[in-house]
Amino acid sequence: MCNIVHYMNYIYTKNQRDGVMDKNKLNSLIERYEEVYVVASRKINSMMEEQLEIELTKDQFTTLRFLNFFGPCPSSELAELCDVNRSAITAMVDRLVSKGFATRIPSDTDRRVILIKITEQGKIVLEKGQEKVHQFIGSILHHFEEKEIEQFITMYEKIARVLTDQIEREV
Repeated sequence: MCNIVHYMNYIYTKNQRDGVMDKNKLNSLIERYEEVYVVASRKINSMMEEQLEIELTKDQFTTLRFLNFFGPCPSSELAELCDVNRSAITAMVDRLVSKGFATRIPSDTDRRVILIKITEQGKIVLEKGQEKVHQFIGSILHHFEEKEIEQFITMYEKIARVLTDQIEREV
């Protein structure tokens, strides 16, 4: 949330130079965003974990999605993908391994490197989870017109790009 507030202030500064938006209007929009974001994200995260009902937290589910999409990868890369530190990813991988959803394998190119790989059982539980998430998200999105959904997704993609660009500039 801090990043989006920083971004909104950046936009305000830029727009102020361009004569587009006054500070009161921007502050009002930021407050509306914060209120909606906090309420919606808490409810969605809570409801998604309830919907999963598959022995996975939302973070474990996301980790399995990354492993399934990107294939086996070192824990350092997985930590970066999940935007967590190495100790957090180690704990998460340990739980996934203990449940049989992931495994550690040596790299073919460098035996010193250990890769994390999704198991067949992990793929099955991921598929079940994805079906439930799609049903859940669909139950929310059916309240909107296709054009509204497209606009929402486009705006969210733009926010993600801006945040990614901002983080890359800071590094």
